[in-house]
Parts: sequence; C-alpha cells; structure tokens
Amino acid sequence: MRAYITTTREPTLDLAKWSLSRWGFDVQVVQGDDRLSDKLDIIYHDATGDFVRMDADVIASSNIQMLLLMGSSDVWWEQYLTFDMYKLDTTHGGIQVIKKEALPVLRKHIRDFMHDERPETRMYRLDELNPHCATREVILGVHGWGGQDIQQVHTTKSERLQLDRYDWEMIERMQEFYK
Repeated sequence: MRAYITTTREPTLDLAKWSLSRWGFDVQVVQGDDRLSDKLDIIYHDATGDFVRMDADVIASSNIQMLLLMGSSDVWWEQYLTFDMYKLDTTHGGIQVIKKEALPVLRKHIRDFMHDERPETRMYRLDELNPHCATREVILGVHGWGGQDIQQVHTTKSERLQLDRYDWEMIERMQEFYK
C-alpha cells in the first residue's frame, strides 16, 4: 500500500519514512512550505488506490500493520489515534487511511478548501464522505516526539484556538530533556 508523508521538513521525516517502509509501505514524501491543502491536492490526484496519509512528525508503531486487516467496504476514510507528546494523551489524526472510493469526492472538493486552516478536517465532514468515515480507537504511533520547533507548534495551536489543550510547562521541560 502506498503511504504519503506530508512534511515541512520536520527533523523526524527520515524516522517517519523508516517507520512506514519497514512494514512494507511504499512511501512517497510530499514536502515543501506549501499549505497542507496544496499537498493534499497533489496526493488526491496522484493516488490510484487505497493509501495512508501521515504527518512527518508522527512515528508509526507496529500496529500500522493492522491497517490492511481492519477496513470495511463501506468505510472509505479511517482516522486513528496517536499518542501526542505535546498533550501527553491520545489524540485523533496524524494517520489517515483513505480508500480509492473516496478519491472522486476528494478530487472534486479539495479546491473548495484551499485556504482553510484545517482542510482535511473539513473534507472529512463533507456530507458525501461523512457516512463513509470512521474513527478507530487504535494507537498507530507517536505524534510530536523529538519536536524541536516548539514556537511553531505554539503558533499553530494559537491560530487554531487550542492553547488550553496543551501543557506548555511540560513541553518546555521535555525540550530541555531532548537537548
């Protein structure tokens, strides 16, 4: 199965690639300073079959092997849990499994969300897709491990009005530990 990793050159990119390729995924990196929507547009038009989309700041666990076994025919888009190092808790997202049946809808609508802060979230909620979307309570990896640009994380979470969901004091202490 093909796996696309979207990146803005996170320091964990090589580890993220390795964490997928060692389980047999054909890894394609979509990188650059472009918006996520630009990267999604590339992915949706490149994909020809079922695929995984993962952020470059996610390290996949061995549980990712279960992806090939868990899907059902009426579910076109599955999101999974990751353990978020910034929240010290599980969170949804970071790893998405999208079936080829969803591609026509994604290709049709991605341009509608090119300037959205969270284009993938908006696409997931489309009336055409939502009945075919599912959240699986399975942890498939770790998000934010080894993150070095905490100011960028803070800026992003501030723009999304999510600052109160994170333990910034713990994040700063963890950053000291990583040094």
